[in-house]
Amino acid sequence: MIEVEMSDDIRKFETKFLGPFTMRQTVCTAIALLYAVPIAALINVSIDNKVLIGFILAAPALGCGFIKFGGMPLEVFFIRVFYMYFLTPSKRKCKSVNTYKATLREMKKEKEKEYIKTLSKSELKKYQKAKKNGTKSVNYKSAEGNKIYR
Repeated sequence: MIEVEMSDDIRKFETKFLGPFTMRQTVCTAIALLYAVPIAALINVSIDNKVLIGFILAAPALGCGFIKFGGMPLEVFFIRVFYMYFLTPSKRKCKSVNTYKATLREMKKEKEKEYIKTLSKSELKKYQKAKKNGTKSVNYKSAEGNKIYR
């Protein structure tokens, strides 16, 4: 029988494109070199600082090609972290409608409209002025709860 060496997990296998590099690693390395080398070469500093600046500029693109977190490439991981911590709130606000209070408000508005219809012009002006100032005049003679004390 022919014996062939197999990798531990077939899902971890990546096809090689150029030497020991996959297509993703080759493209990311090319991108890193295309923008890091010219910028580092144009800076007017010592050669040590040029190498350091070039490496710092190339690090994000190289990281996208070579580093994986939880099976995700680096840029996908950063996008998900950014979305989770900055674009979505950690505590979601749930605002429910209290139907009882809403119904009471509607009933009060209806009663107020009916009451306004019964007022004369002078009483309406007084009522609007009192409502604008925030004071509310109570008519104890017609109030439902005060009938006992007449």
